Amino acid sequence: MQPLGLDVDIDLVMQPQITIGTATINSSRYLPIFLRHLYRLDYPKKKIRLVFVDNCSEDDTITILQRFKYEHEHEYESIIIDRNTRRGNVAASHNLIVKNSITDYVVILDHDVLAMKDTLKRLIRLASTGAITHIPYLSDTERMPLRMPLRKKVSIVEECQSGCTLYKREVFDQMGYFNEEYPLTDDLEFTRRASRAGFRVVVDSRQYLIHLNPDPHRKTPSQDFIDIIREHLEVRRRLREARLYWSRYDRLKLYGYLGLLCWLPASYFLCLLSQMLSKRFLH
Repeated sequence: MQPLGLDVDIDLVMQPQITIGTATINSSRYLPIFLRHLYRLDYPKKKIRLVFVDNCSEDDTITILQRFKYEHEHEYESIIIDRNTRRGNVAASHNLIVKNSITDYVVILDHDVLAMKDTLKRLIRLASTGAITHIPYLSDTERMPLRMPLRKKVSIVEECQSGCTLYKREVFDQMGYFNEEYPLTDDLEFTRRASRAGFRVVVDSRQYLIHLNPDPHRKTPSQDFIDIIREHLEVRRRLREARLYWSRYDRLKLYGYLGLLCWLPASYFLCLLSQMLSKRFLH
């Protein structure tokens, strides 16, 4: 992993037309808060095309998406709802997202990853240095920054996931689509193939996003959705407080240890000095 310096102001770059695509499958549990964050993106909505590809959902996913389209389609360039009939094949959903896009930039955002207000601008800013740009997310709420130091840097990598990833159109023009023979790891295979073909894959891990479904194999149908929101709002609060490697608590603890280390030899030296002075004055 190579570090990459980056200091480009998004305001100096023309804001391009962009497609944001999301693959859904039984996503009604996460869509309300996901769509709320998607709507709050700090980017001109008339320059955004939204593409939702549903993969044989059996809950209210389609109903929620259609309601969102009815209420907000006039604000966006367009909102497209497509269907992937190959159940469980995420690669096919990703390919439908690309086929429904007409822009030079395509962002694939997972249905359970919460975008921050500046996420789109960060991805586009990264696009000046790489053909594929990615912002990682916390996939396990137990691995908090207070316990696990974040790699606060922009790096070039060989592969990345598609949870929040921007692809330039030229990558698909040269590499083709996602390989549907890798139904669940198509993103890793595609970025690895693109990297070997000479395209730069850039990851910005200076601030992580929130993943609402940390363990897709864990069955928690009885867990209340409100509890999930509260839990991850707490995660976001802790992330906001941990923008540096060390939290305030960690810094205070470090200062305490340093003070103790300095105080021990200093107290020992003062004891020796007092003994020497007492002997001198007594004699």
